[in-house]
Amino acid sequence: MQSSALPVILLVICGALAHRPTTTTELRSYICEANNCRLEFEGSRDEWVAINDNGCYLEYEADLEETIEYCPLQCNSASSAIIIEQLPETEDCTIGNGVNVIQRRNDWFLWRGEDCQKVQSTFKIGCTFDSRQGKKEEKLPMTKPKSRPEGKLKLVPASPVKHEFTLKSEEMPSTDDPLLEEVDLLLKAMFPTYRN
Repeated sequence: MQSSALPVILLVICGALAHRPTTTTELRSYICEANNCRLEFEGSRDEWVAINDNGCYLEYEADLEETIEYCPLQCNSASSAIIIEQLPETEDCTIGNGVNVIQRRNDWFLWRGEDCQKVQSTFKIGCTFDSRQGKKEEKLPMTKPKSRPEGKLKLVPASPVKHEFTLKSEEMPSTDDPLLEEVDLLLKAMFPTYRN
């Protein structure tokens, strides 16, 4: 009996291990000097480094009554992100108080409070991806919309202009009106070639 139970137990254990989610963690560092942060991807120094165009932005948080700096971690679709290490640690910039990570839409951001923005620090950050979700979203190439309208273009000649509202000589307003004379004098003064 014991020998027949062993394969069943092994089968249950293998099934449980097969359904266990596997995760991968990517490391990156934000090197912040005063109000300028640079993102580096760990493990490959020749990979892309965002120096000036890092996507950081400032936003006023009414609950905290201060301006917070948000810097993207480039962890699209990560299941979690965490600050692993901060060098140097300072009283003005402590993890959880003056600096942390937050998820917005499908990316994660490093945020720093006003006091932490003044401090020179390096933050080592880990982004964890669940293998079932897929590591990152697929980036499709950008394309411009078609500039030409669909179908055939047909040139149509302009229609002749018809003047339906022309005044006949007998319908001309009388020149006895003093306002018309004043307007006429004003136009002659402004434009010497008027009614020559």
